[in-house]
Amino acid sequence: MKKTLFLKTESGTIVVPRLENSNWLGRWAFDSWLKRYFKKDIQKSSERAWNVLAEMYEVKTLIEEDKNYRVENSETNNKE
Repeated sequence: MKKTLFLKTESGTIVVPRLENSNWLGRWAFDSWLKRYFKKDIQKSSERAWNVLAEMYEVKTLIEEDKNYRVENSETNNKE
C-alpha cells in the first residue's frame, strides 16, 4: 500500500509534502506514482510551507492498494 497527503490550491495546483531522507531513485518513483494518478506535475513542499498550506486548504490522503487508487479526507494536517 502506498499513501501520501496532498492538497489542491485555488489555482488547481496539487501540492504534496516533500519526501525526507530519500535517495534520488525513491524520489523519482514517488514522482512517477503521483503522475500516474494526477496526470500532471506535482509541487513538493517543505515541511514549513506544508504546515502553512495545510491551514489554508483541505488536506486529503491519496491511497493506492492493489493498483486501485482512492482519496480520503485527512484527519491530520501534519506530514506523515
